[in-house]
Amino acid sequence: MAEKKGSDAEVAVTELRFTAQERMESGDKLIPATVKNVLSGDTLAIVRAPTVKGAPPPADEIIRIAAVRAPQLGRIDYKERIAHADEPYAWTSREYLRNLLIGQRIYFAVEFTDQKSSRNYCTVYHNNQHVGIMLARGGMVKVLGRGGKHEPRPDKAEMQRLEDDAQAREIGIYNPKDRAMATREVKLSFDSLQFFNENKNVELTAVVDQVRNGTTVRAFILDPKHPNKMNLMTIRFAGVQAPVPSYNAKEEDPPFAKEAKQLLEQVLLSRTVKVHLECLDKQDGVAFARVLFQNKDPAELMLQVGLARFVQWNCPRNCVASYTKIEGNAQRARLRLWSLAKNQAELKNAKGAPSSSGSNGDVSGVVGEILNGGGIVIFEGSADNLGPVKQHVVYMASLSVPRLAPHPEGTDDPFAWEAKELLRSRLIGKSIRATLDYVRPATDSLPERPFYSVFLGKMNVSVYLLERGLAKLVRHRDSDPRSASYGQLLNVEHTAQKKSKGVHGPADKAPQHHVTELSRGASFKKSNQFLPYLKKGDRVAAVVEYVFGGDKVKLYCPKATCMINFSLAGVRCPRTRKGESDPVAEAVLGYVRRTILQRDVNVEVENVDKGGSFLGKLFVKELGDFGLHLVAQGMAQVHEGSARRMARAQDYFTAEKDAQAKRLLVWKNYDPEAKKKAEDEGSSGQEKQKAELLRLTVSEIVNGGTIFAQRTDALPRLEKLEAELAETLEKPDRTFQPEVGDVVAASFDTQWCRGKILSVAPNKKEFEVLFLDYGSVDFLPPVALRRLDPRMTSADPFAKEYHLAYIRPPALSEEFGRDAALYLRDLAYDKVLLASKEYEEDGLTYINIGNPEESFLVNASLVQAGLARMRVLRQHRNRGVVEKIRVAEEYARKQRTNMWQYGDLPDDELDEPM
Repeated sequence: MAEKKGSDAEVAVTELRFTAQERMESGDKLIPATVKNVLSGDTLAIVRAPTVKGAPPPADEIIRIAAVRAPQLGRIDYKERIAHADEPYAWTSREYLRNLLIGQRIYFAVEFTDQKSSRNYCTVYHNNQHVGIMLARGGMVKVLGRGGKHEPRPDKAEMQRLEDDAQAREIGIYNPKDRAMATREVKLSFDSLQFFNENKNVELTAVVDQVRNGTTVRAFILDPKHPNKMNLMTIRFAGVQAPVPSYNAKEEDPPFAKEAKQLLEQVLLSRTVKVHLECLDKQDGVAFARVLFQNKDPAELMLQVGLARFVQWNCPRNCVASYTKIEGNAQRARLRLWSLAKNQAELKNAKGAPSSSGSNGDVSGVVGEILNGGGIVIFEGSADNLGPVKQHVVYMASLSVPRLAPHPEGTDDPFAWEAKELLRSRLIGKSIRATLDYVRPATDSLPERPFYSVFLGKMNVSVYLLERGLAKLVRHRDSDPRSASYGQLLNVEHTAQKKSKGVHGPADKAPQHHVTELSRGASFKKSNQFLPYLKKGDRVAAVVEYVFGGDKVKLYCPKATCMINFSLAGVRCPRTRKGESDPVAEAVLGYVRRTILQRDVNVEVENVDKGGSFLGKLFVKELGDFGLHLVAQGMAQVHEGSARRMARAQDYFTAEKDAQAKRLLVWKNYDPEAKKKAEDEGSSGQEKQKAELLRLTVSEIVNGGTIFAQRTDALPRLEKLEAELAETLEKPDRTFQPEVGDVVAASFDTQWCRGKILSVAPNKKEFEVLFLDYGSVDFLPPVALRRLDPRMTSADPFAKEYHLAYIRPPALSEEFGRDAALYLRDLAYDKVLLASKEYEEDGLTYINIGNPEESFLVNASLVQAGLARMRVLRQHRNRGVVEKIRVAEEYARKQRTNMWQYGDLPDDELDEPM
């Protein structure tokens, strides 16, 4: 036995190969490799060293350490896999081996290969030391018994001895005291927002479990207070973006996606890192963070080698300058991703699409209007500038603001009113700065649109809205450009969501706004119901919602909760007629928009006009009475009729005289001498007109202001013509089919007259005929028409069309239109009256009918009856007649006759040039 023992001891001494050097000296070949990952306490993922210099590294290989077994890690419930818990101390054993070998050069020898799994069981050496022995010495593994695949070897005996020693010392997996904490608790599903808010200012320790792509990892976030508790979460590098490999096997990976992933695996896989959370992605809740390994930033490495691009919106502020500089160096060197750019322009525009309209730049100016949905209109320069002012429409990047319904019958988005009002009250009239973030390219249905970050001083307006829950962030795709402050905006929105503020709260809790709409199709009756309330007290607070013209606006009155049309009493601003251009009118409108649109104002309501518009004075802070201000600046004229009824009317007339003297705007071409001369000519012209009076017989009433009349001295010639027509009248002819425009003989009250065909019915059984010598129109059958002798067509029509001067009656389709026509018929039809020609306009002749010497004037009679308005022209040729009409209108207004029964009529109906 002693001999045998001695022999056994000799064999043991001979075959002991506990170090790599001893094993190689014995003639065994060891294979070099690098540990890429540690899968458990006895399993490694390795990459063998290339056999040829410069060749790509071999594929990953998984090996197990021979003769030992570590506790097995549990399977996480992920992607529908069946989960099971860790064996006790599995994480402890794995961490021991990870800290020992990750990223290190090892040597290994394959002891045997499992035929079923094809996995190699190896003896591993690190720094010349036997790793199996090191694990056994630390009590991190169990040494496998005799038999089977793990045949007894000299090193195994040593491992068994060390295992017995570890058990005796109760260390490692044999520690009974820490067994209750020996199983890790991994949270895969947890409140990411709550976790972010609790740890956004904390340096976290994590172990990288998986590399998804060149800038995304999955890591175990360790709990410093509870070593066995951790959260498994996905982390994206803040400030950089690498190409993402395709998850579809049929699709090719983007260029350099695989290389970026492999590089990051070499650097970070299974490493302990420090994590600084920056923000959460709105779309999937994934955290963006700055990750540091041994105080080095792997994001900088990815930028440096050209395998990632700089992304500003989620970049830590202290990294923007360094990341930009590193990326610039990679671009200039055309490294990897940047080698794909064809020219310098592509390199320059790599971060976002340029604007084809030249809007690729920052904007500064004064806020002139808040549009629906958060758009902001910015005016460059001063609001006092009367020349053309450049304006920009700015939309806030990555922000979705609730929208008001475009029509009163529509439904507003919850909190749309609050969002627009917050922007209006905070920004209107203030100087702001907008920095361009990106430009959305044009599509078939949408135009190109730039998006900006907007700042009032140092305040980010998007943050201001999100803090109050009055906007939401847009869910961008990974490759989409977005706001440069998107990371900050995400954090602010998450806080608002947590507090259920605004749009993040229940929709049924949103404030309801019930506004009485009096500005669209409102009647006098409805508006008049609000008049006592608006006239109550001195002034009413309002907001200018829209500017129709220099003297007419749309107002919202918060206390009365109504929307009204409001006209400035006593003034008239120039307006541009349809299809025409008036630089003065355009300058005035632009000034008024820039000065009062969406501003807080006060109004003194005096009355309501027939159309439901309110009349009165409007007061603006720092400018006072805005109507008076416009007159003083030469932007409006005083309307005498309504101005005389106003308080302090003399201030208006004085301001107008001053503006005339200074030749301001509407008075630029004002010539008092020419005006005086025209007045003198008008006075002297009255004597001349007395000699030019015509005797007319009114033969047709078209409406309250248009007639057909025959000159009395021409009636004998008309009688002679009609007698000749009767003598030359042809016999009936059934084949006679006149066309439009033909002059024919037409039967009129058993009398044959000249007529002109205006239209023909489709069945040609009815013809619309104008009786040329009377002005009337009738529909006649074919039997009432005959051919006309060509000699009868040469004479001009005896009835001519005339319009009553200086008045404006309502159209027949309007209220009191038919009353006006009937009243004019009673006054003038088939009567011989005196008429004087006043002026011509657009080819129409305007006359006065009556006898001024007898104080009878049909024009004035219609106005006095409340069936017509006085028409104010820029120049009156017959001031005596105009004064009579003015007095007649004032009488009708005071008596509330017909058109005036509902109150005063709006002055803007009178803006008619001569």
